[in-house]
Amino acid sequence: MQKLFWIVPLLLLQSFTFSTEPAVIKKPWSIQERLSAFVPQSTTVRDIYGSVWPAYSLEADYLVWHHYSPFFNLGFMYKSGKSIGWQNSTEVYLLPLIAGVNGLWHPKPWLHPFFGGGMGTAYIHFNDHSHYVRRHPHAWGGSLLLQAGCEMDFSSRLFFDLFTSYRWHFFHFAKHHGVKTYNPQMGGFELGGSFGVRF
Repeated sequence: MQKLFWIVPLLLLQSFTFSTEPAVIKKPWSIQERLSAFVPQSTTVRDIYGSVWPAYSLEADYLVWHHYSPFFNLGFMYKSGKSIGWQNSTEVYLLPLIAGVNGLWHPKPWLHPFFGGGMGTAYIHFNDHSHYVRRHPHAWGGSLLLQAGCEMDFSSRLFFDLFTSYRWHFFHFAKHHGVKTYNPQMGGFELGGSFGVRF
């Protein structure tokens, strides 16, 4: 029994070790449409816009050196809410654009776990119907992304991706007519899935 106890972890470790054999993914380009649930990290943002947002993104990548995949990720989020206090309606639009690299390994011919990250820019736009505030503030800022997941092949072209990620978007709004503007913390966690195509 003791030998069996050690054999199982060793087999699992061996299955997740990087291989020097040719990659099992034969078509290097891929594109996928992602749908996920985004949970903002800031309690203020959650109080105004809610705890869970729908998030959409397109990700395109190219597999090189068997295990590394540079990617571009274009995201979109929209959420309506109510201001704290007066409960006036407000809306936020968020569009991040990220460039980064994923690392993949291939424990099975059809299974490709990955971990990666990247950085880029993001655009945010508010429609705020509260009194005595800027109605349509907007700004460009920076964006960071850490992600992990697992791609599962249906065929040489079609696959499903189950992923989780952390996004951090940071913006700075300058004073407007002497009034200081709140700089929102728009970081948060994502959990989602997607269908993709390799070519």
